[in-house]
Order: sequence, then C-alpha cells, then structure tokens
Amino acid sequence: MLKNILLSLMIAVLLLPSTATAQNINNALSNLGRVGERAGTTEGDIGNIIGTVINAALTLVGITFLILMVYAGYLWMTARGEEAPIENAKKIVKAAIIGLVLVMSAYAITFFVTSRFERAGTPATPRQCVPAQAGIQAATCSGFSEAQCQQDTRCRLQ
Repeated sequence: MLKNILLSLMIAVLLLPSTATAQNINNALSNLGRVGERAGTTEGDIGNIIGTVINAALTLVGITFLILMVYAGYLWMTARGEEAPIENAKKIVKAAIIGLVLVMSAYAITFFVTSRFERAGTPATPRQCVPAQAGIQAATCSGFSEAQCQQDTRCRLQ
C-alpha cells in the first residue's frame, strides 16, 4: 500500500512539470543570461562547474539520508514489537549511516587533495624590500636581494 502511494507520488512529481507549456522559447537564452547576471553568476571555469555538481550531489545524498532515516523510523514505530520489521529498520539505518560516512569521507579526501593541488599550482609571490620606517625613501631599498634587505637595518622584507 505504502509502495503504491510512493510510486504514485513519484510519477505525479515527474509528469506534472511536463504538462507546463513554454512561451517564447526562442529568446530563453537571453532571458537566462539576464537572470544569471542579476543573480551574480558568471560563466565559470571547469573547477567551478565541478564544484557546483559536487555540491548538488552532496545535497541529494543528504536528502536521501534523511528520507531513509524517516522511512526506517516509520518502519520501526509501526512494527508493533515484531522482530522482522525492527531488524529491517535497523539494517536501513545502519546502511544509511555507512553510506553517509563513506560519501563524507570521499568528499573530505577529495577536498584535501585538490586543496594541495591548488596550493602547489600558485607561484610564490616574491618578497619585496621596503623601507622599515616612514622617513626612509623607497629608492633606498629598491633592487636589494633578500639577503641584502635583511642586512640593512633601514629596510625590511614584505
């Protein structure tokens, strides 16, 4: 009975949007461009696109986890002391938690590795030799190497 209701709901949710009719489909791209500009989004590089996809996937994982936990709780509460539905509910809870932990671990590892790549790809900015005090002219320290700058008390590395 519950499966029939859920199946009917899913079919309704999937089919109802297809009955909507679109008007002025020819200028949809320009309308989308204006909406994107107002929202502050721009065409991004592949990293931003992948980040958006990962964010959407993690959102779906979270929603799936929530649905599974509510479903398992419903099974457990309606078991009326029978062992079979309670064991089934426990299996669902255990599987949902393991799945969530696996997905979050994969995300953490991916985030760690990609952050290392980003840091390795950015060149180190050279330190500049600047006057240590306000009264010293900038030309005094310009052209110094790091070693010369550290030796001269009038200058400091920035």
